[in-house]
Amino acid sequence: MPDQKEVQKAVDAFMSKLKVVPFINKDSITIEQAKDKSFLSHKVWSDNPGIYLFFGKGQIKYVGRATRTTGLKNRIHEQATAFGDPNWDVVINNSDSTVSVIYFQPDDWYWVASLEVFLIEIFRPHLVNKRRA
Repeated sequence: MPDQKEVQKAVDAFMSKLKVVPFINKDSITIEQAKDKSFLSHKVWSDNPGIYLFFGKGQIKYVGRATRTTGLKNRIHEQATAFGDPNWDVVINNSDSTVSVIYFQPDDWYWVASLEVFLIEIFRPHLVNKRRA
């Protein structure tokens, strides 16, 4: 199973393919922080577009995106509290789970979908497919 270092390699590979590289930032939070909308509201990236990656036991489990209209705070909180799928519940109920955040400036919103698709294609066999549930 891919770990955070392998995911970072994939992100770097994606960025190396771009002629014009947008300015991006990264952050990481615990699963408990992801469930706390008040905590998320104070993050500099809370309303930004970007990618969020859920890790369970150090392994990538889910890749999602937030648009400039939804913002990372809302998407991360929705996913962190989306109980009901046994495979997903294992991730969000594990206190060791983390969420990595790759956030873009609002004007660079259009890069988000490309990075999401790129990461999903690379890590698909290891991801929890929430749409199937």
